[in-house]
Amino acid sequence: MDQGSGTRLERLLRAAERDLGVAVAVPEGLQCPIVWINERLLKRTGYERNEVMGRDWRFLEGKETAPEASGLVAEVMREGKALSVDLLCYRKDGTTFWNRIRVRSIYDREWVLRYFLSSHQALDESRVRRNPVISDEREPLHEKWGRLVWR
Repeated sequence: MDQGSGTRLERLLRAAERDLGVAVAVPEGLQCPIVWINERLLKRTGYERNEVMGRDWRFLEGKETAPEASGLVAEVMREGKALSVDLLCYRKDGTTFWNRIRVRSIYDREWVLRYFLSSHQALDESRVRRNPVISDEREPLHEKWGRLVWR
């Protein structure tokens, strides 16, 4: 994905990198392989970039991750909706952390789903929400995200 100099997406990703872990995935069947990830999320999870690229986000799940919440994320992504959910996730070393995952579906001019943009915020347990937030809000790339060049 070539983000181009100064696009809205590029500016958003730079701003988000200061505070949030961010990943971009592409919809491919039942999997959504990661095609871009920022350093903040790599540091938070303990993984190297080459261990994450091409993998589905579910690599952060473990035995204590709520399967119903994980299944909901996959379902909402298949439907192209927006979602915010708090999940217990696992670092590479096996330690856990609460992760507020926000997923947005990104569409092109013809309303073809192109990307999933996810932000990941580490939480302490007192801030964890027990109920996910789902939205039908959809964003066309050409209106809100600037020009992207597809490879």
